[in-house]
Amino acid sequence: MAIQVSEALDLDTAVLVSLENASGGSYVEGIYVPGATVLDRALASVQQPSPKELEFLEGGERGKDLKSFYLNKEVITSQGDKVATVITHRSKRYKVVFVGDWEDYGYFFAIGAKI
Repeated sequence: MAIQVSEALDLDTAVLVSLENASGGSYVEGIYVPGATVLDRALASVQQPSPKELEFLEGGERGKDLKSFYLNKEVITSQGDKVATVITHRSKRYKVVFVGDWEDYGYFFAIGAKI
């Protein structure tokens, strides 16, 4: 029987993490100026990435200090003008470098690299 990760994301089995997302941003005289930072909190199961999860990453990313996050809120990677979500767990900050499309299963999956 498959494990329902969404059922494990509650206060008894998960931890609270902080999420930082940049909102907006624009170019001023040719220089990009990021928008305000939006802070949020999420429930997450935080683990070391499995060897299979590491295969999702580019070779250079695999050597970094990484964590896998199973969250109840959506996070993003850097794309175009969008800045990646930063997850804070136990006073350590992790930039999201991979996001899995698992919303249909009731949770969000991400891999973060320590910054």
